[in-house]
Amino acid sequence: MKRFKNIQQLKEEQKRLAQRKLELEKAIRYDWRDVKESLNPFNLVAGLFSGKEHKNESEHSSSVLQDKISEITETYLDKLAGRFEQKLKQWMK
Repeated sequence: MKRFKNIQQLKEEQKRLAQRKLELEKAIRYDWRDVKESLNPFNLVAGLFSGKEHKNESEHSSSVLQDKISEITETYLDKLAGRFEQKLKQWMK
């Protein structure tokens, strides 16, 4: 632990640590907001469709979690579209 020669040094260190704490809390809030926005269903679907368009690009990078969520969403939407098509055909008869 750092030794302080006088009370002024101690107070300066306390101010510096308080400022650092505020900066870290702000960074955590921004990170948390980014996580919440990335898990928003609208953004997931938008990412799914943009992922289909850019699938052949070698520079397109995403996380494993995002890939799995996109895969599950795609499967669900395909099944939903199939059911809708069947219901529509039955209705049109």
